[in-house]
Amino acid sequence: MKKNITVFMGSPRENGNSDKLAKAFIKGAKSVDNIVNFIIIRQKNINGCIGCEYCYEHAGECAQKDDMQEIYKILETTDVIVFATPIYYQSFPSQLKA
Repeated sequence: MKKNITVFMGSPRENGNSDKLAKAFIKGAKSVDNIVNFIIIRQKNINGCIGCEYCYEHAGECAQKDDMQEIYKILETTDVIVFATPIYYQSFPSQLKA
């Protein structure tokens, strides 16, 4: 059964090990006819939450108009989420956390 997969590249380094692993995963996923969205976080302008609670009163819509709005649309149709990222100090890089 075909899946809609979204791969988040969380590494701040271009062409590092995480990039290579993500590209190998994407190649394999596409080879069995899955749909793959590849989002490179280091190329996006994503702000952290400011706790304004605007989203509570506006059906989840964020007051900040950054690149996250485009990602939300992709996630609406995503069946599987994959994070390709290094681990820094026992956690994801800050770009991916935002």
